[in-house]
Amino acid sequence: MFIGDSLTCGEYNERFPPEDDDTPRSTNAARSYGMLLARWLRAQVHLVSYGGRGITRDWSGKTDTNTAPVFFPRAMPDEANSSWDHTRYSPDVIVINIGTDLDAGLPDEAKFTDAYAAFVAQVRAAHHSAFILLCESGFQSDGSDGRPRLQRDLLLRTIKAVVERRRAAGDMRLRVALTGFHPGTPTNGHLVAFQHEQIALDILQPIRAAAGW
Repeated sequence: MFIGDSLTCGEYNERFPPEDDDTPRSTNAARSYGMLLARWLRAQVHLVSYGGRGITRDWSGKTDTNTAPVFFPRAMPDEANSSWDHTRYSPDVIVINIGTDLDAGLPDEAKFTDAYAAFVAQVRAAHHSAFILLCESGFQSDGSDGRPRLQRDLLLRTIKAVVERRRAAGDMRLRVALTGFHPGTPTNGHLVAFQHEQIALDILQPIRAAAGW
């Protein structure tokens, strides 16, 4: 199971240069990093993702919206009465890859860490035996494009802190998975298909190590 934002959806991943404002934006979930990993590992896969939604807020900073803790238990993300029965699908490995909270600037780190930990606890309550991988986001700059890496560093500190908390509480079935930064294209920050392949390669070995595949 892959839980995330537009990166996990595969949003705009078939929008290649040369581009202009009249080029249709194309999304193909079949070429997303999660689907790629499923094919490589010959595994079933379930994408639980919503573009522009983080754990505490959306890409624009709004908090009164269907964030991951809201849409995770739903069958249809925008329908409050559409409950999903998580006993119908029991993954061996869950990858949480969410960086949208950082799109609108740096959140309060302590509050964000608490919220991230609460979401992991929510996922764990639904899937007691799954191994959970907490990922960096491919969207957040590592400084190679001249931008500061403040968002990436905050997210990495957050997921490391969440893993430490969970382990201190006795949950040893989770770890951090490091992924690279990919800038999309000059006109769109969403990763294109070959960049999804790079993200998949980053996560491949952590999944194999977790599941023993």
